[in-house]
Amino acid sequence: MTEQTSVIAAAQSGPVADGRTRWVPRLLLMTAGLHLVVGAVLYRHELAGIAGDGFVNTIVDAHRDAAFWFMVSGVALTVIADTARHAVNRTGRFPLDVGWWLIGLGLLIVVIMPVSGGWFVLVVGALGVRAARTRPR
Repeated sequence: MTEQTSVIAAAQSGPVADGRTRWVPRLLLMTAGLHLVVGAVLYRHELAGIAGDGFVNTIVDAHRDAAFWFMVSGVALTVIADTARHAVNRTGRFPLDVGWWLIGLGLLIVVIMPVSGGWFVLVVGALGVRAARTRPR
């Protein structure tokens, strides 16, 4: 590849995020994955009951309700992580607002439930804010 074609290729690919910035969405995705795995293990009986009853209108008690919302929140974290990954790929930066939202969410979780995975969300949010303030190359 000549110097001219490498400059053109670099210009077309957009800003390049540093390693720390690229890792924040990955860490959030790992947190989401861990959340889903823990939910599948802790709520296996409730989830089996929901599936066994055909899914429709099967949230009949507080245990199934907790299982449902635990799994939905894991999916929501996955969506946030994927959206942040796309933003990093396009702009070279982690979205600052996402970092602050994760900090707020993490604080809410750890205040209400100190022994929880909210600490992961809080730490990833702080890393996201720090990464958002790093300029892409």
